[in-house]
Amino acid sequence: MKKAIKDFYATPAILLNKTRMGHLKTAVANRNADHISSDHYGPASVRNLLEDIYHEKCSYCESTVKQVATLQVEHYRPKNAVSEDASHPGYYWLVLEWSNLLLGCPSCNGQGAKGNKFPIYGSRVMSLNPFDTADNFILQSLRADQSPHFDEQAILLHPEIDDPDDHLKFTKMGEIEGVTERGRGTIEICNLNRDTLFKSRQAIINNFLKQCEIISEGKDKGFLDDAGVEFFLNHQLNLLLQHRDDPKAPYTSFVNYILNHPETCILPRIEPLFQPDFQRAFAKFKQEALN
Repeated sequence: MKKAIKDFYATPAILLNKTRMGHLKTAVANRNADHISSDHYGPASVRNLLEDIYHEKCSYCESTVKQVATLQVEHYRPKNAVSEDASHPGYYWLVLEWSNLLLGCPSCNGQGAKGNKFPIYGSRVMSLNPFDTADNFILQSLRADQSPHFDEQAILLHPEIDDPDDHLKFTKMGEIEGVTERGRGTIEICNLNRDTLFKSRQAIINNFLKQCEIISEGKDKGFLDDAGVEFFLNHQLNLLLQHRDDPKAPYTSFVNYILNHPETCILPRIEPLFQPDFQRAFAKFKQEALN
């Protein structure tokens, strides 16, 4: 998960048009979101904006369309039910709210993961009418970073409000660990260490280590001198850097962790005799590319 930037005041006009406001009024009157379909909250123009904001990646796990099925316009607060409270009808009044719409993959958003889960620390908002007595739509009352919704103290991190780096960290193999209770809760809610995700992140570091092994063998067999070793290690490190800096690449948070923690991710897993070569190459790379 990475921090995302969205202007909550710049709600796409299509979400506020007359037709959609009519459906929202019906939803509020009936206390359910059945009258609002994905065509209403997830039209192409809204999806395109979210894909720009999230660089065509899942807002929770950083998978791209290539790693998972089609990404979905999804609701941070669930629209039809809340798993933790059977009496709650779901946040039907937020079904069109811009700050409640994220981009999610089916694996993070599905019933095996997030689904209708939305645990909180505070008091839950049970209902809300965003229309005043004069039938004016009060947009401010729906924002995720304002009362009353912000006061719920959601456990699930909101990537447009929270900084995931304050709550999550990686292990050397790519497993995500929670630094805080909210971080641990987010991992559990979205199943962020499921096998497919863990193996995909693990493959990044394993591929790099394989290249180190090839370079080490080249030196042992006399095919590479010290300058050659440094050249090829620098090339592989730059490939990691390019991955990290490509906003559309998957799992860039983990790649950033690798580059900032070579002493745990890389060094212990390469041949002892090759470690000084790597340390010299990385020190030069760090000075030239990372600083």
